Amino acid sequence: MQEDKTRCKNYTINAVLAGLRVCLINIKALCFPDQQWPYIQQRCQHNPTIAYSAITKMAHS
Repeated sequence: MQEDKTRCKNYTINAVLAGLRVCLINIKALCFPDQQWPYIQQRCQHNPTIAYSAITKMAHS
């Protein structure tokens, strides 16, 4: 996710980025276990409803 490249020294922002990373890893593990990150990112950029449906699937699990 490249959150390590941030130059921000604000602890809160860095903690939020780490939390988002954990959430994304969990969503990927449950919804897209056999796909690589670049492929998932490309698909979601071309069709944002894929990301929305993955999030709603997590909410109903």
